[in-house]
Amino acid sequence: MPFEIPSDLHPDLLPYAWLVGQWQGSGHGDYPSIEKFSFGQEVAFAHDGRPFLHYFSRTWLVDDEGNTLRPAALETGFLRARPDSECELVLAHPTGFAEVWYGQVDGAKIELTTDVIARTQSAKEVTAGSRLYGLVDGDLMWAYDMAAEGHPLQPLLCGRLVRETPAAGAAHPGPHPSADPAAPPDPAPPPDPAPPPIPGAHPRISYSTFGSKCADREQRGGDANLSPPRRVRAPRGSDNFARRSVPRLRCCGEQS
Repeated sequence: MPFEIPSDLHPDLLPYAWLVGQWQGSGHGDYPSIEKFSFGQEVAFAHDGRPFLHYFSRTWLVDDEGNTLRPAALETGFLRARPDSECELVLAHPTGFAEVWYGQVDGAKIELTTDVIARTQSAKEVTAGSRLYGLVDGDLMWAYDMAAEGHPLQPLLCGRLVRETPAAGAAHPGPHPSADPAAPPDPAPPPDPAPPPIPGAHPRISYSTFGSKCADREQRGGDANLSPPRRVRAPRGSDNFARRSVPRLRCCGEQS
């Protein structure tokens, strides 16, 4: 789905403009201490004019037909733009973790690694992580590697999401209810100009970039290829997500 860079986006966030909006899709996970699983996911990257993006993600486990089984991981935080294409990510999880990540944006790709992982007494031991986000043929693809409970850093999750936010300035799908049916139709508007290019963008990332992140999973019998995202059935109440997580935040961090 095409998108336009918000006119009030902070200049420092221009390299991250391709993230802004709402996304939905699916993914899969595997790790030595757990069974393979599939999940649906909704993600939002929002801004309020300052040099950071508010990030929110929720997932739910699904069966082979895409039916919801139960809620899964939640996470929220802030992606902070820094000079020289560097960035910081602060994340919090309901499983008892808070993390500080450092990384770099390179065109339509972001790579991040953990610097600090704080956990509560009841949380499991996680010692390191790495994340990769990229725009591939208009889809948001991501991969997460984790070192936990004595296991070395290795693939845990991969996902592929499609943009759900309509293009800015999209035309109304039909005539306005108050329009005079006898009046001649308005002339067709000129086509919208092409959106400005993403600063620093390079040739798009290939699927193999993400497939290699899951190579170990293939050796263990998993599927390392990310197929087009399925239309998994979102849990009840997902319509509220679209209203809560919009790509524009109110002041003081409150969402409309």
